[in-house]
Amino acid sequence: MTHIIFEPVKQKLPPVITIYDPACGSGGMLTESQNFVKDDEGEIHARGDVYLFGKEINDETYAICKSDMN
Repeated sequence: MTHIIFEPVKQKLPPVITIYDPACGSGGMLTESQNFVKDDEGEIHARGDVYLFGKEINDETYAICKSDMN
């Protein structure tokens, strides 16, 4: 999924990247997106800052996501 999202815009990425997942669950897609964008050996290897935002209705799942982000 990260390839589908970032492949078309990989040459035009801004210096600050904001990634938002409106149904983030435990945050797996957020961290995978950040890893894909920042990977030094990957196709994109962005040098700017990446900020992750997510929303989850389940309190326990959100807590897992929040703890993984710190």
